[in-house]
Amino acid sequence: MGLNNHSSNIFQSCFVPSGGKNEKVLCNNPTLSSPRPIRFRFIKETNDVTEEEITHVKNAITSLVPTEVDLGGKKLLIKHKFIMIMVDEKVCHAATGTKSTSRCYICGATSKDFNKLDYKGEVNFTALEFDISVLHARILLFECILHLAYKLKVKKYRGRKSKEEKDLEDQTKREIQTRFRTETGLLIDMPKSNFGNTNDGNTSRRFFENPTLAAEITGITY
Repeated sequence: MGLNNHSSNIFQSCFVPSGGKNEKVLCNNPTLSSPRPIRFRFIKETNDVTEEEITHVKNAITSLVPTEVDLGGKKLLIKHKFIMIMVDEKVCHAATGTKSTSRCYICGATSKDFNKLDYKGEVNFTALEFDISVLHARILLFECILHLAYKLKVKKYRGRKSKEEKDLEDQTKREIQTRFRTETGLLIDMPKSNFGNTNDGNTSRRFFENPTLAAEITGITY
C-alpha cells in the first residue's frame, strides 16, 4: 500500500436527505453525523482524487431511475434529485479548477480585488452548484476574524513587515490565545500532533456562542 493509499487517509462521499422549503418532513435522519456513504476509499485527498470522485458521483446521479411504489393499487413514482452540497472549500476549488486557495472559486477574485470597493467580478454560475457546508463556513469565518485580530495593530496583511511588526503580531496572537484559554478553556490556533490545528467545528461554535466576549478578546466589534 503506497503512501497515498493508507488507512490514515480516508476519502468519503455520502448523501444526506435535505429538507425542502414546504417544511413537510418525509425523511429525518436522527443521527446527522451518520449519513449514508456512497463510497469511501483509503486514499489521500488531492485535486485529482476529488475530481475523480465528483465524476463518479455525477455518473451515479445520472444513472438513477425513479422509485415506483404500489400503494393500494395506486402507483407512486418518486424521482430522485441529488445536488452537490455540504462540501468544503478544497472540494469547491478542485471542482472548479481554481488552483490558488486565496482566489474565490466563484468569481476568481483575490485579496487585492476584494480591497477595491468598486470591483465587480464575473460570476462562474457553474460553480454555484457546489455549496459549502454551514460547518466549514463557520470555521472559515472564525479563522478570518482571528487573523484580522492578529494583524489589527500592524494593519498589514501580506505586505512586507519589519521585525518589530512581526514581533507585535506574534505577541498579539499569544495574548489572544492566552485569554481564550484562561477565560473560556478554548485552545485557539494550536497545532495538533498528527495534522491540522485546534480550529475545528466545536471550537468555532463555542467562539460564536459568546460574541460579546469574543469581540472583547479579539478587538473585532460585531
